[in-house]
Amino acid sequence: MRIHVEVPFFILIFAFSLSDPVTTNLMVYRTCYLTLNYTEEECALLGEGKHTEETKEMEKAAQPYVTVLHMSKYLIETVLAAIICFFLGPWSDKYGRRPVMLYTLGGYTVGYIITTIVSALPNVSPWYLLLSSAPICLFGGFPAYLTVTICHMTDSTSLDYRGVRLGIFEALITTGALLGTVLSSFIFNYYGYLTLYSITSLCIFSSWLTVVVAIPESVQNLEREGKYRNLFKCSLVAESLRATFRRRNGFDRALLLTLAVLIVVFLLAVTADGGIVFLYLRRKLDWSLEQYTLYHAGRSLAWICGSLIGGYILHKLLDIPEAILILIGFLCTCGSAIIQGFATKDWHMYLAGVSKCFGGVISPMSRSLISKIVSVEEYGKIFSLIIVTETIINIIGSPVYTYIYNKTILTMPELFCFVTAGIYGFEIILTIPAIIMQLCRQHEGYELLNGINSIN
Repeated sequence: MRIHVEVPFFILIFAFSLSDPVTTNLMVYRTCYLTLNYTEEECALLGEGKHTEETKEMEKAAQPYVTVLHMSKYLIETVLAAIICFFLGPWSDKYGRRPVMLYTLGGYTVGYIITTIVSALPNVSPWYLLLSSAPICLFGGFPAYLTVTICHMTDSTSLDYRGVRLGIFEALITTGALLGTVLSSFIFNYYGYLTLYSITSLCIFSSWLTVVVAIPESVQNLEREGKYRNLFKCSLVAESLRATFRRRNGFDRALLLTLAVLIVVFLLAVTADGGIVFLYLRRKLDWSLEQYTLYHAGRSLAWICGSLIGGYILHKLLDIPEAILILIGFLCTCGSAIIQGFATKDWHMYLAGVSKCFGGVISPMSRSLISKIVSVEEYGKIFSLIIVTETIINIIGSPVYTYIYNKTILTMPELFCFVTAGIYGFEIILTIPAIIMQLCRQHEGYELLNGINSIN
């Protein structure tokens, strides 16, 4: 049985989702007794659903420290990783996708082993978790790994099936996140931090091993000369910029740049508030870690269904253009953010999660359309520039969201939800010209085919 590149990516996402909610919990817990000097017994009550006045006061005192720590960890793992991705993407167009996968997964393996060690030492400050971020960012991190994975799929997939495969890829990512998030609280409650992080490290190592033994190279006619000497040449960055902004036929350049902006801003709205939502629900609705993981599971299930329905039924079978599906996705996500902001009961949050379902088509449809505009030799250059830009925007967005939440935590903690809704509103407006350009592009292609047929 052939193993596709989606498998190690699925394992990696599962590992992230298994550990991320618990990492936030670990930060809150250790900040409580090591920074704020509460007792370990008192701090152990946080996140367990025991909502007394004392736990609410501890939560209120700990959250500002945790948001800063969470933001710091995020920035360390993304700033240098974004710079390295700028080189690794174009480099992979010439020398292969597989070496970059092994390089980045090796960094993650070392990073999570460090996290496991920190979790095993009970009197170590939560700030030591930042040590695990060093090998992750130095080895390219998530931006580089995502870039070469998408490039590997587009290298090995036909134009007709590309949208479907990217939709399935989005569904697999969400499935991995769903399984990891659901299992994280149960593993943590029964076995504790050390076991959970040990499982996470083992999963990431198995992802690396899968690439070693089962993932073939997708780039044809690999270059051999200067493979390592050319790894960090500035000309690679220049090639990415030229490929992205060069003149193309018809509206292709404008459509490419519009899609790039849509993806970048979408990822900002999706990821910048990632660490805040859990804190927000703990404060506003008194949710425990287990309640949050169950909610996250329901929201992820809706996202999976939306990705599969949008990618296969709406796009493949009904032949609905990518840009129109992108618009549907933004309408759903905007409505979800608004509902989340007004939520006062648990079921409101579940309604917001279900409303977000077709958000799962936005990234795969955007990347599918981009891959139809550019040539095979440009995949790494284009996607690396887009993902690096996403990372830079998120570097700005994460502190902004953190600042907004910390400033409004006592008066209006839901304000960041309405900021997100406003971002999606901008995306809806920007998608309309993208629809027009794609329809014009398809019409021109149809006329060209008719002209060829008439000549024959």
